[in-house]
Amino acid sequence: MQNLNLQTTLPALSFDFDGLKSWALALAEKYNGLVVTEDAVVAVKQDMAELNKAKKAVDDARKEAVRRVSAPIRKFEEQIKEVTAIFDAAYSGVAVQVRAFEEKERETKAEKVRGIIADALEARKAEVTAFPIPIQASWLNKTTTLKAVREAVENIITQRIQTETLQRQAEQARQERAAAIEQAVKAANARHEISLNVAWFMVPKFTNLDTPLQNVLAAIEDVAENAV
Repeated sequence: MQNLNLQTTLPALSFDFDGLKSWALALAEKYNGLVVTEDAVVAVKQDMAELNKAKKAVDDARKEAVRRVSAPIRKFEEQIKEVTAIFDAAYSGVAVQVRAFEEKERETKAEKVRGIIADALEARKAEVTAFPIPIQASWLNKTTTLKAVREAVENIITQRIQTETLQRQAEQARQERAAAIEQAVKAANARHEISLNVAWFMVPKFTNLDTPLQNVLAAIEDVAENAV
């Protein structure tokens, strides 16, 4: 890296601080504990103007001194920014081209990933109906191999198959439970010569698969016995 060969000299400011402070204290002394009367308002306002004038003069001197000693710093910053702008311009010129190249690479890989998804769904069409599989951004990274993408796609398809299998099993179990409830009600009606309505027992309390079926059948029998 290029050495700046920077040489710094700390700014030096000197003034009669003690004398300035003594002058300010003396000027303000007569106002300490001053009680303003109606007759003195005009004169006091004039004195207040003098106080503000004195304060402004001191503060303006401060600002001017700071401006003068800061001038080299401002110039240094401007020069350094001019140099860094050269780097920015050079960086931007190549960065645009690099990004375009990377985007092209990602689109090429995305096309391959779409092919992987289509092939995987086709290979397992007997197990599951084709469904959209969004391309994850991480799949397009250089560090992600096509093998890893295939494994990820396979996992997604497998999870879909498992979910649909569980859903079918649950639906079949609900149908079987409904049939068992209907059969139990008909049997109870025949056994006790009554007319229980099957719909009475087709409620979540009894159709919920978390409720043991033997408890449901026992409940039907209890209702039937009470109806005799």
